[in-house]
Amino acid sequence: MPRILLNFLNLLRARLSSRIALWIFVSIVIIEIIILLPSTLRRERETMVQLEQISIPILDAVARFSTYDSTANDILAKAQMLTNNFPVLGGTVYDQTGKVLNHFGEQPELAFQQIQKITEPYRQLTANNSRYDVAFPIVANSPYDLLAKSLAMQHCRYPTQIQQSQTTTNCNLENPLLVLRINAEKVNEEVQEFIWRIAGLILIICLFVTISMLFVLALLIINPILRLRNALASISEVTNETPNIQLLETKRCDELGDVMRTFNHMAKRLLEQVGDIKDREKQLKIVVSELCEANTQAENLLLNILPVPIATQLKQGVYPIAESFPEATVLFADIVGFTQLSVHTPPADMVNLLNQLFTTFDHLAERHGLEKIKTIGDAYMVVGGLPVPNQYHAEAVANMAIDMLDAIQDFSNAQQQPLSIRIGINTGPVVAGVIGVKKFIYDLWGDTVNTASRMESHGLANTIHIAESTYLLLKDKYQVEPRGTINVKGKGDMATYWLQGKQMVEIT
Repeated sequence: MPRILLNFLNLLRARLSSRIALWIFVSIVIIEIIILLPSTLRRERETMVQLEQISIPILDAVARFSTYDSTANDILAKAQMLTNNFPVLGGTVYDQTGKVLNHFGEQPELAFQQIQKITEPYRQLTANNSRYDVAFPIVANSPYDLLAKSLAMQHCRYPTQIQQSQTTTNCNLENPLLVLRINAEKVNEEVQEFIWRIAGLILIICLFVTISMLFVLALLIINPILRLRNALASISEVTNETPNIQLLETKRCDELGDVMRTFNHMAKRLLEQVGDIKDREKQLKIVVSELCEANTQAENLLLNILPVPIATQLKQGVYPIAESFPEATVLFADIVGFTQLSVHTPPADMVNLLNQLFTTFDHLAERHGLEKIKTIGDAYMVVGGLPVPNQYHAEAVANMAIDMLDAIQDFSNAQQQPLSIRIGINTGPVVAGVIGVKKFIYDLWGDTVNTASRMESHGLANTIHIAESTYLLLKDKYQVEPRGTINVKGKGDMATYWLQGKQMVEIT
């Protein structure tokens, strides 16, 4: 398919061009129809005049050369014989008073009263449009005046053709008035052919003008508007990493050119603003990333200080945070001889040594599901059964204590430092909560905590010293050796025990 035809079809598909084309086509059709109506009437009148101009001389000639005794009907018959489809079908001749001088063939319907004062030919179609009557004004020596006199003379010679009362002496041949009845079928055919010819011409003109206007509009308006539409649609892509806005050619000097220049100016401003937004977006992403990182660090720091459930409550605005637990197991551990060791060890080495050891303890507490409470100097405190209650808190603390002895031994061998540890454990009710406003700390209170601390301070190096409450929970699963009754500061005499390890399972 040729490229021009494709472009034309694309024009018709465009909503604006199709509507413009429709209105142009309809407007031209309406205008041509308005012009066609008077043209059709004029063509009808011209055809009638032609028929009359052809018919009257023939009738007049036949009348002049007819024999003396020929009647008007004879004259009409001779004329019809001489010419195929002779249009005249009949007629009537009046004198100036309205008296019928002669008539022949079909009688016209025009009355004398309608035509006695006419100054030009007067025509009237019959009801079925198959005939029309024409009356000619009195004009001396005109073709129809001569014909009227010839036909009137035929009557005056043979008065019996009219009314019996009329005689030749009553004939008034001065300025007779002629009315003819003419066959209108040829007129109708000619008018219909004229209408079809004009309608075809109108269609050709409408199509030519519409198509021409479409191409002109496409060049001047439609295509620039479509480019403007596509350029506007490209603005929706400015969210991409590399926005692509189509700028328009601005060589036009009309209003549409002004619109295009305004669009280009707006597009350039938009590109600049998009660039600024993207720069700010990148900066914002950097700030958000830094804030997220800082928030993560702060949250990790908070989780290093507080248990996860407690930190969650604190972030939710719950304050104060305090809760009592009916049973928990508390462990205190202290490095024996650490104070004397610190005197002979550089501070940095001492801090590094302590950090490595307590990090190992932290891993053990996490592995056994325990909660580290705090470190005080070279002392380490951990609890089981809170903040989330756990019925196996005593076993978990005991397992950690055993692992701590192994860990201190491995650490001592690796560092080639003679280190040992005392561990004290007690079980009972405690109160846990967060204290502080700017520096938070999750801590425990209660007699159970004090007794656990006394178990550690009254213990021996590399041993696990437990109170009787803990013993009652562990005696069936662990190897426990009674220490006997000792006097505990602030508590008096107490029966305590040494935790040796887990019971060996006998295989039978």
